[in-house]
Amino acid sequence: NEKNKLVYFNDEYELLKYFTKWRLTIYEQRKTKLIHVMEQRLQKNTEICEFIALVNSGKIKIQNRKKSDIKVDLKQHGLSEDVLSIEISKLTDEEKAALLKKNEDIKNELEYIRNTDIKDMFINDLKDIRKKIKDDFA
Repeated sequence: NEKNKLVYFNDEYELLKYFTKWRLTIYEQRKTKLIHVMEQRLQKNTEICEFIALVNSGKIKIQNRKKSDIKVDLKQHGLSEDVLSIEISKLTDEEKAALLKKNEDIKNELEYIRNTDIKDMFINDLKDIRKKIKDDFA
């Protein structure tokens, strides 16, 4: 088992119940982690979008300036310094639109994850596995 102990079961159903109960604890952890990661992506993309908008509108100038001065401007606008790592070629309205589209996808996925019970997530994964290996056991 998960505690490295030998466990005996009376029948296969008892084994499956035990495994499923344990597996659902892993799904709970997975769900929590997924939500956290997706929220971080959403936040990062949102900050980059704001940065692009500020640069393109001229509210933040990045050319011919000291990095420390730019960081002061970022702080005033509530942005992290991480946005400075994006490539100059990505400071476009097209990139901003693409990030906004990604954000919508992330929001939809977050809503699905938050609203899906871990038991349903487990069952859906089992169905997917069954579809993928069905031909192997035909």
